[in-house]
Amino acid sequence: MAMKVTPPDYGDKPKRTIEGVLKIVAAVLAISIVALLCLFFNNYAALVFGAVGLVFGGYAMNLGYRYGGDKSKVCVAIASVGLIFSVIAFMLGFVAVI
Repeated sequence: MAMKVTPPDYGDKPKRTIEGVLKIVAAVLAISIVALLCLFFNNYAALVFGAVGLVFGGYAMNLGYRYGGDKSKVCVAIASVGLIFSVIAFMLGFVAVI
């Protein structure tokens, strides 16, 4: 006798609003700007903030794509700018540490 497996119900999962996505995107942009500013003062800090910006930048871009609302392109564009700034800060911080 086989057991009947029911799929999980994701219908009651709370949806992420655009305000939450915009807050995360703004945080990524702030982290990446701090990483660029740290290049002038401390290369280790630029390396760490750049790495954190890379992780959260990818997450924020994914959230922007998943949201699919009317402001999703704005979220993805701002997150990609933050991601590019984080890449620059991480690379220059890494080269300066070596």
